[in-house]
Amino acid sequence: MSLIKKSIIAVALLAGFSFSAHAIVIYSDTQAITGAGQTFNFDFLGVENSAGDSIFTITAKGDFSICGSICAAEESIAFDVESLFTGTAGPEWGATIINDISFNEKEWTQSFTIDAAIMAAITSDNNIISVVINGPQVDIINAGDYVQVAFEYEAAAVPEPTSLGLIGLGLLGFAFTRKKKAA
Repeated sequence: MSLIKKSIIAVALLAGFSFSAHAIVIYSDTQAITGAGQTFNFDFLGVENSAGDSIFTITAKGDFSICGSICAAEESIAFDVESLFTGTAGPEWGATIINDISFNEKEWTQSFTIDAAIMAAITSDNNIISVVINGPQVDIINAGDYVQVAFEYEAAAVPEPTSLGLIGLGLLGFAFTRKKKAA
């Protein structure tokens, strides 16, 4: 087999293996609760594309009373991730209580799985835009009350830097130089 063919095969093999492994990425932001029924905008810009399911987690501390069906909707959080994934979260909706401070003051967390196809659509423009709205009865505001949103997922493989391509071009150039000298 000629040196040129060997060099071309080497470059093709290098190019085929020049993708990085999938990495787990986490995008998270926290905002203070400052008013009843507050709307929070969580904009994550320049995110990596998703390669699978995502874990979407809301953690909050504030006036999230547990009062049964009477006020469950008013003592909760509604969320909307780019109109592709929506729902309700809070102590009355299956959240885990982290710190039961008082009847009115709870710190809690709740996670949801976003399907791979939906997450791929959400990250296709390299942004994740999510809106979180406190219920109207989340109205007793204490210092340190907050809402946090986090997305955790496996990022799609991306090509490695061009160094492998440069090595391949160097090998190709070397092969052509040797071929020319041989002729």
